[in-house]
Amino acid sequence: MKLPGLQVLLAAALILLGGFASWRLTPTEMTPILKDGLKIEDILPETFGEWTVDERIEAVRPLEQSTLADAIYDQSVTKGYRNAEGDLVMVLIAYGANQSDTLQLHRPDVCYIANGFRITSNFRKDVDLKVPGYDVVLPSVRMMTINGQRYEPVTFWTRVGDAIPVKTLERQWEKLKYGLSGRIPDGLLVRISTISRDEESAYDLHDQFARDLLAALPANALPLFIGAQGEELDLSGLRAAEK
Repeated sequence: MKLPGLQVLLAAALILLGGFASWRLTPTEMTPILKDGLKIEDILPETFGEWTVDERIEAVRPLEQSTLADAIYDQSVTKGYRNAEGDLVMVLIAYGANQSDTLQLHRPDVCYIANGFRITSNFRKDVDLKVPGYDVVLPSVRMMTINGQRYEPVTFWTRVGDAIPVKTLERQWEKLKYGLSGRIPDGLLVRISTISRDEESAYDLHDQFARDLLAALPANALPLFIGAQGEELDLSGLRAAEK
């Protein structure tokens, strides 16, 4: 007759223990690189190498007209650049200080579909950056998007904490590693695109733009874009580029 009561007590104890463990394991420490009022706009150069900003260009924005974007992204910047030959590259950079399970960067394959595009190809590509002082490989994603007569090849990568995960499982693993130490990682999305039906040439242009842009950044800004890709990169003490 007393067994059911004992079972109730054990069940209650397990529930309390589980709640305590969940509270203890819930990460609470934010680890943003961008802080103290630092802005992406302060870091991005208007002109570098053969590239110059074209103020007339407006790129596809993430989660356009969605109030959720305000919660996910602390900062979002879009720019168009042209090189000496007149080639146009559009770049979007979105930053989120909180990469928890409820707030995380939305991949471009989601936002392009939401904006009426079809995706006809989607695959991983590791890009050799060879940024001066750093010989690193950047895991990125290529995809071909089409909306009516607009053909837009896209290259993008996402940084979560120190890493550049490509698959959803990789991203979840990075967040778990941070969470086990009580921390919440920040994240950055870099998306590069062009208007072209020639995918191969477009992707070559994307790679050149990425190399030129990263090479033009101050060394202490690289962790914001490519994470801890090498021992030389120091995530501490990031400052805006000098004007």
